[in-house]
Amino acid sequence: MTDGALRAILKKSGEPAQQTQPTGIGEIDFSRPFLPEDRTQLYYSPLYRRLSDQQRLRYNQLFAVRVNEYIMTLESDIVDHFLRPLCRNRHVRRREDLRRCLETMIGEEVRHYAIFLDLNRRCLPDAFADGRERYFTRQPPTMRMAIRALRLAARILPFPIWYVMAMEEEAMDLARAMVKQPVTETLGELEPQFVAVHREHLKDEARHIIIDQHLAEVCLARQGATARRANAMLFKTMMGFSTRVGPNGPGARVIRHLVREHPELKPLESEMIDAILSLSGSDVYQSSLFNRKGAPLSFGLFDSMPEFEDLGRYLMGYDRH
Repeated sequence: MTDGALRAILKKSGEPAQQTQPTGIGEIDFSRPFLPEDRTQLYYSPLYRRLSDQQRLRYNQLFAVRVNEYIMTLESDIVDHFLRPLCRNRHVRRREDLRRCLETMIGEEVRHYAIFLDLNRRCLPDAFADGRERYFTRQPPTMRMAIRALRLAARILPFPIWYVMAMEEEAMDLARAMVKQPVTETLGELEPQFVAVHREHLKDEARHIIIDQHLAEVCLARQGATARRANAMLFKTMMGFSTRVGPNGPGARVIRHLVREHPELKPLESEMIDAILSLSGSDVYQSSLFNRKGAPLSFGLFDSMPEFEDLGRYLMGYDRH
């Protein structure tokens, strides 16, 4: 990427029509789903078809809040503990246009966080009544420590750049899917305000993914072989962890909340949780998280590096080309 391309990104980031804007969220229509059904975990289990329409609808809405929280994790935790320190990385400091692009991107991510938090509070008001900002994605102490350790990574092991790139590309894929296919398989048309927020999010992310590519080139691709192998191994470990479904993870918390709202599902609670736990080994589900169609730029980058020849062992959706 040339310096001229970075200057063009900076120019676009100052144009309101190119920026993610607050959508003025009003009253949410709870008779409609919030997500395409295949973007939820339980969809990949036969149990999903055993739920009533109302139960599936509510599960969809609850899981959508969880998806928003995953996006918010990128736009808060990763921003604070990795992207801000990355501005001081020696490779970034040497390139003024890249540093300015990264600083602009950080400011945009902060605004995205506020927009998604507002949407979640309107979608699940009782859960956020105490002022909390996360409900399903509460982090255990070990995870908080790992995220704080990313400050060190920003200086010497900047492997999370690849993670940021893949996550942003998948967020873009979700937004495009919601816009292109606003009618779900069995639950009807998507809630329009939910779609509007994700559509707006797409505007800034289209620039961010280009910045991510340049950061990956400057901070990672030009490293020596030993450093590239170390960064690649840490990234693969990170991706393996992030795609694993745990018994106390956000997906299980969604099911437990659903059962509290629909106590008639109590006899199925353990079976539903076991069903999503099995998804850690499901090719179909894992491929729905990260795949070449949804993240072509990230996968293309991985294809170009010998260090990712075995990435499919950690990321089931990766098919090396």
